Amino acid sequence: MSVFVYEAVRPSGERVSGTLDAAGRPEALRELARLGLQALRLDVEGARPSGAKAGAKAGAAAKGAQAVATVRLRKTDVLLFTEDLADLLDAGMQLEPALRIMEERQQSARLRAAAGSLRAQVREGVSFARALSRTSSGFGDLYCNLVEAGELSGSLSQILRKQAEYLAAALELQSRIGSALIYPALLVGAIVLMLVVFVLFVIPRFVGLFTAMDSDMPAAFRMLLSARSFVERYWWLVLGGGALAGIGIWSGLRNPAGRRWWHEAQLKIPVMGSILRLRIEAQITHTLGALVTNGLPLLKTLQLTNRANPNLYLRERFEDVVKAVEEGGSLSRALAKTGALPATSIDMITVGEQTGRLGPALTKISKREEKRLTTAMERLTQLIPPVIIVIMALAVLSVAYSIFTGIYESIGGLRTK
Repeated sequence: MSVFVYEAVRPSGERVSGTLDAAGRPEALRELARLGLQALRLDVEGARPSGAKAGAKAGAAAKGAQAVATVRLRKTDVLLFTEDLADLLDAGMQLEPALRIMEERQQSARLRAAAGSLRAQVREGVSFARALSRTSSGFGDLYCNLVEAGELSGSLSQILRKQAEYLAAALELQSRIGSALIYPALLVGAIVLMLVVFVLFVIPRFVGLFTAMDSDMPAAFRMLLSARSFVERYWWLVLGGGALAGIGIWSGLRNPAGRRWWHEAQLKIPVMGSILRLRIEAQITHTLGALVTNGLPLLKTLQLTNRANPNLYLRERFEDVVKAVEEGGSLSRALAKTGALPATSIDMITVGEQTGRLGPALTKISKREEKRLTTAMERLTQLIPPVIIVIMALAVLSVAYSIFTGIYESIGGLRTK
């Protein structure tokens, strides 16, 4: 028998620690589950790996990480997994039994494999957040960081429920935008086909007509002819330039500085930028509210929330908030100084700090931001089709104007002669 030192969390969110006797690590984990505890840390008492022993342990951990079979999950799979797991945890089940039920009842082979892999890792004492990141890249950094925050605060089911809502909203938005773009996409395809036919077949015939009439071609015709001649002569340069541009953009976005610039530029895109900012602000305030309400210290809450922020530009600005709070400043003053959140939200946070109800105040802010986000998304889906139709109409009118202007000028030249 060995003595294990554990740190765990109760279903209520209370963190506890202590020791227990068990024949091995799996038996210790089963005993914690029987007591209704979810393990956060489980070590043999007195075990202090150092030197060669630490290196051997690290090598074993690396070998274990490599042995984990990765599963490719789609967004719909992640949403279904999150909803099912949140339902089981809300019903009062511990994590490992909930994963076992999901492994047995899931109809999708991918989800069964994911649940089985996660359950095996959790039984070995791996944190759920780390197990998620090792099992599938479909969960993403944001998802895993929020799950880690939920584990530490004892609010895992709440975090998962909110993640399911965000995933469902994102998929719904993607579906609505896709549906709204079907008709404009058909128009774009028709216009592109018309331009290709116009450049390849119609323009050469009009060139012969203008030459026979001894009249000048319209400016639009000359521009299209020049572009066509350039592409025919230097097609290799066009393809090479496009490939180099694509590689340059890809390399730039992989670089932290380039990715930060792109994240900042995204926030400045008309309509889409404001929607992205609203979504991130709603995510930040909800996560802060949930973790503070569940008793996690404010500084740790800010650090975990900022790690879950997908936008590098906003993450840097929020890092100043974390530093200010770490130095003893209040959250509202730090937010006001950096401008990381809107002024109205900061006012509510100030009131929450003064009344000792910071968690509920942050939750209320997140709900308000979510309503604004829903309204903005509805406006976006209504705005996209008419804008594209107007652009396509202008393109058609420009081509038609060029054709009719050339014909009219040619006919006028014949009458003069």
